[in-house]
Amino acid sequence: MIFTTWPFVLFMAVVFVVYWWGIPARWRRGFLLLSSLAYFTYNLPIHTLLLGGLTVAVYMTGCLLFALRVAPDAAGRARAVFVLGIVLCAGTLAFYKYSRMMAEAWNALGRSLDLGFWVPVPQLTVPLGISFFTFEFIHYLTDLYQGRVKRVGLSDFALFAFFFPSLVSGPIKRFQIFQEQSETLGGFQATFLYDGLARITYGLAKKIILADTAGLVAAWLTTPAHHSPAHLWIAMYAYAIKIYYDFSGFTDIAIGLGQLLGYRLPENFSKPYRQPNISRFWNNWHMSLSSWIRDYLFIPLGGSRAGQARTLFNLTLVMAICGLWHGANWNFVVWGLWQGLGLALCRLYRPIGERIPDTRPVRWASTALTFQFVCFGWVLFAAPDLPTALQALGRMAGRG
Repeated sequence: MIFTTWPFVLFMAVVFVVYWWGIPARWRRGFLLLSSLAYFTYNLPIHTLLLGGLTVAVYMTGCLLFALRVAPDAAGRARAVFVLGIVLCAGTLAFYKYSRMMAEAWNALGRSLDLGFWVPVPQLTVPLGISFFTFEFIHYLTDLYQGRVKRVGLSDFALFAFFFPSLVSGPIKRFQIFQEQSETLGGFQATFLYDGLARITYGLAKKIILADTAGLVAAWLTTPAHHSPAHLWIAMYAYAIKIYYDFSGFTDIAIGLGQLLGYRLPENFSKPYRQPNISRFWNNWHMSLSSWIRDYLFIPLGGSRAGQARTLFNLTLVMAICGLWHGANWNFVVWGLWQGLGLALCRLYRPIGERIPDTRPVRWASTALTFQFVCFGWVLFAAPDLPTALQALGRMAGRG
């Protein structure tokens, strides 16, 4: 049930009316949870059981963590439970999203070395929103382990997990902020309707008018052998338009849907293509993901506290993970490494850049260079696989 389809429009209209005027206020959170479960079940019912079970498991792990955290002499057990919870979340994501990729890579290695063995390639349907589930669960367990989350009931935690406006494409929520909004939610306000519909309309326009139109040209990147280098350059810039307006458009729709229900989801984009370096780009592109990577990957790995070499390694590693999170294919991994390389070079260049006068021509040149760097990365992102992406980049460079 995609946001831009009529079944979802009817679904949302019913939910909105019943949520605000059809039931008592004390039942709203329960009704919203049931509505979110119905939305999720519409796609593939068996996955509701799977991610429902994972939600219960994470919640029970959190309860045990909470009890151990306040118990005397239980730090070691609390850490063991915490690690087990993280492994459970990451392992579920890896099994459903990456087992096919790993099996194919293993079989390719076996063929190249003539080892004479192979493993079956699993044919799994990836559950809707599992990447967002996983990152939000890891955030919850980490913050609870560190004492930043209070204990709540299972229904409240399940609502956080299955909240349908942010289920498909984010933004990635933080439990503390979401729960505070749930607990302080009052009655209907006209601004919920006006602001929500305005944001949804804005998002639909970005998605349908701009992203879908640019996507017609961006599709050339999927068949580079059939197009000239000039066409591929045009397709690269078209894809930059498509992915921004597509993703930010869906985010606007999600934020607008949240506003209709009295919730404010985090902003996800803030003029990313107008930033003068790749670090600033990532501070303004998919901001809920960027902040998650910083808080739950980069800083735990040591951040920038262990010297320049370790910092550059951490930047590259977390962006490679970020690329893999986006898709189970090697072109996404290479895209992540490309972004990590950019961040590493940006950090190395910083002492030089600080000595250059901050003039308008310098800012324009920096912004243009950053945008071009990002666009080259989008070729890796847009292609169906790594060989196709490399072929497109090669033809754009005049080879082939």
